[in-house]
Amino acid sequence: MRFLKFILAFCFIGALILGAYILLLVVTKDDTREPNQDEWNYFALAVNSNYEPLCHKISPKAVTSAFFNPRKFRTAYLQSSCIFNVAVNSKDISLCTDSIRPYKSISLFAGGSGYNKNECASQVGTRLSTTAVSFAPNGSPEEIMKKMGYTEGDVPESFKSYNDGHPGFYWLDFFFEVKTSPEFRERMDKLPAYIE
Repeated sequence: MRFLKFILAFCFIGALILGAYILLLVVTKDDTREPNQDEWNYFALAVNSNYEPLCHKISPKAVTSAFFNPRKFRTAYLQSSCIFNVAVNSKDISLCTDSIRPYKSISLFAGGSGYNKNECASQVGTRLSTTAVSFAPNGSPEEIMKKMGYTEGDVPESFKSYNDGHPGFYWLDFFFEVKTSPEFRERMDKLPAYIE
């Protein structure tokens, strides 16, 4: 009989703790949102071309999660993740500033404390591999590059024939060809910002 009372008390206390935790999650809901497709593409453009100014066109409220990342990198402000990854890829420690904001969460599963200026500076000096980021929605930069004013006519015919006319591949080749050119950077600068 004592064992049954113990189990019931344990379940009751567990339910109270779980209820309090859920209430805390609801009450402390912050003013964040999912990134839109353009913001994902800005992230990909910036990280793949090491162009940090584009990161600042991503809303500071846009939050992303990747459950299989290490715990302290599971949830992040996309803008902060963008600056962090550009800094690490370009080995530019001057980008490791307070603009890299850690995402603070009371969730047991969504940590984002790894995105901060100190971790950035640490990884700039030690991380060997660079991050490559895929474009939304299908891995091709075609959509965002067309928003930047590029047309099919701008893509060299050699890229089209080499990739058997597959747009996803020849737009990606074209992106890697022009990503560091002054004209490409000017076009990135003209993209609209998502700053609320």
